[in-house]
Amino acid sequence: MSSPSKRVEIGLKEREDEYTQYKQYHVLVGTFNVNNRQAPPNVLLKQWFSQLTDKDEMYVPDIIAVGFQEIDTSGGAYIYDDKRKENEWQDLVNRTIQACYGNNTKAKVEFFLLKHVRLMGILLFVYVRSNHKEKCTYVSSASVPTGFFGIAGNKGGVGVRFRFYESSICFINSHFASGDGQTTRRNNDYQTIESTMAFTDGPTYSLKDYIWYTSSTAAVNLNPSSNTTTSHQWWKINDHDVVFWCGDMNYRISQPNEQVRQAISERSTVPLHEKDQLRCEMKLQNVFMGYYEPPIEFMPTYKFDPNTEVYDTSEKLRTPSWTDRVLYRSKRLKVKMNNETEVDTIKTIEYSSANEIRFS
Repeated sequence: MSSPSKRVEIGLKEREDEYTQYKQYHVLVGTFNVNNRQAPPNVLLKQWFSQLTDKDEMYVPDIIAVGFQEIDTSGGAYIYDDKRKENEWQDLVNRTIQACYGNNTKAKVEFFLLKHVRLMGILLFVYVRSNHKEKCTYVSSASVPTGFFGIAGNKGGVGVRFRFYESSICFINSHFASGDGQTTRRNNDYQTIESTMAFTDGPTYSLKDYIWYTSSTAAVNLNPSSNTTTSHQWWKINDHDVVFWCGDMNYRISQPNEQVRQAISERSTVPLHEKDQLRCEMKLQNVFMGYYEPPIEFMPTYKFDPNTEVYDTSEKLRTPSWTDRVLYRSKRLKVKMNNETEVDTIKTIEYSSANEIRFS
């Protein structure tokens, strides 16, 4: 026999649609490996930030989450925290948002930076429209390194979570292991981030605060010298109502380079989807269980000669692949709008690449 409070909770959950009102919001999520390039001072990322469109109608997003990888891959980045590049990219993002949504709309829309988090070269910004500011609570960030020896931040993931009105949302930006034959390592990177990343509304003092987190943790005393127990909430990635996971996941196409390039030249990339390592690993349930990726209708995003649309012609002659991805999951697949019409909790408006941005 369950406790009275448990029975009430179950009853409320069963009749949730009767007392819950759902509203539609738009989210723009993007990922960009900048290959240690400097943020261009006279270039904006307008094509990337203006892609929330449907049948030539542009929607103004309520939330913008953009992830960068390799903003700093220098040797010094392992030793000291240089915020100069981070600030340059933030300035570029700010100017782009202003140009896309602050100056070119009938009713000017303002955004504020809710949170950003960086792990060496991995950087995530989350912006929210100003009219939602008071409804964004329990904001927290976290990071998990998976690089050299499992502790270096050249690979890994960063995340931002918050409560948006009455829904909990989590954004993850990750950079997995590179290399054609490193599928298992990429899987391990995902599993490490998914299993160890944890967010809290209280202070953290060391990496062990994340490592020793368990889903049953309800209260912790993070100050050993204190005589009182301070209760803090903790959240794992899968605790959230909605998760958006983007990044340079580095999964390749398991097919000879010549065949891949031939298929691209003939604009016949659909057969390549069957050889895409990420899709294959998801089918095997090795990674991203419960996640969904919209159909890929754009050309592989890896890897071009800088400032061109020509796939890699260097000595490495890398095989073109869809390394840069955006996936999402929701605890509830369907909700009822106005307590009547059942709709998908998350609906993709557009999933594409910004092929005009070529400086990296």
